[in-house]
Amino acid sequence: MKNFIYLIFISLLVILACSSPKKSFEKGQYNQAFSSALTQLKKYKDYETNQVVLVQSFKRIFESSMQIYWDLEAKDDPVSWSKALKTSKSIQTKISKIIPYSDVSYDASLDTLHKYDEQLKDRYTFYFEEKGKDALALYEDNHLKKNAQSAVRAFNQADRYRVLSVEIDSLRSYALSNATVYYNIDVDGIMDVFMSNQAEEVFGRATGFSSDFLEVSVSPFGMWADCDISVQFGFLNERNNETSTTQSFDKQIQDGFETSTDTSGVMISTPIYKTITGSVEQVTFTKTMDWSINVNVWSKTNDCNLSNHSFGSSITASVQNNELSGDERAIPLSYKNQIKNEINEEDMTDELIEDLYEQFVRYYF
Repeated sequence: MKNFIYLIFISLLVILACSSPKKSFEKGQYNQAFSSALTQLKKYKDYETNQVVLVQSFKRIFESSMQIYWDLEAKDDPVSWSKALKTSKSIQTKISKIIPYSDVSYDASLDTLHKYDEQLKDRYTFYFEEKGKDALALYEDNHLKKNAQSAVRAFNQADRYRVLSVEIDSLRSYALSNATVYYNIDVDGIMDVFMSNQAEEVFGRATGFSSDFLEVSVSPFGMWADCDISVQFGFLNERNNETSTTQSFDKQIQDGFETSTDTSGVMISTPIYKTITGSVEQVTFTKTMDWSINVNVWSKTNDCNLSNHSFGSSITASVQNNELSGDERAIPLSYKNQIKNEINEEDMTDELIEDLYEQFVRYYF
């Protein structure tokens, strides 16, 4: 056990030696060297050596990071600009950490980064402002809400680094007011009041699919919508099946006494036995329910791109009951005193409605 602990201790020393700031720097692992040297300096360990490692590591990091920054800044797409700004932030964070341990001034580097960062932010903002205006112009031309949605997304991006001007913010509000697509769902076709209420309650959960650019309501048609979605329940088909097996049981029971007199005149009573028979008919009752819905979509605008569809669901339930006949005294106790089992049709219809709803939302949402 002592040898095992000793080996672990030696291994840790080797790992620590290999991962020292100086070793990391010599291996070209400048980020590791920077972090390790900073940690050691905070603990005042080997101060001069770690100070040199910290400064030299940062010099290498700064040179490579700035090359990445310029390459990204020179590109003509906002994703690259965002990456450049992220790179700049990383450089500035490291500068803030090294300043207490370095005599080198980084003011010029920070000024340069700040200057180009501000230019990038302006380019980024302008790019998305123009993109939003173009999308809004398309909306004005064809009145497709997807274009208004694109405008909102673009203006939101423009808001990332700069506060929007009054003009752009007003355009965003206008685009947002015209970007929502409305679905209205009407559930019908069920005569039974209880089941009708249950179906409306379950399908009412579809309102939870409302989002930034989609508003879903569940109500009888009347309110305006881009898509009127009629969920028409068909006839609830029920099929019943009954099968049975019969098992008979025999049992001998005492049925009185027979009295006789022996040769000495003594009265003798002898039990009389008889065989009784009872039967158990095990009846299995099976019910199958089939239900379907037809979904018809009426497109009120070009922003409704849904189509008609049908869904079906089936469920089967079975119960078993014992019917006794004959002399029940011959029948084992396990078959007696059984509570009559019945199929819960309400549970079955509830499951059907749930399954049809799940199919509906998977298809349309």
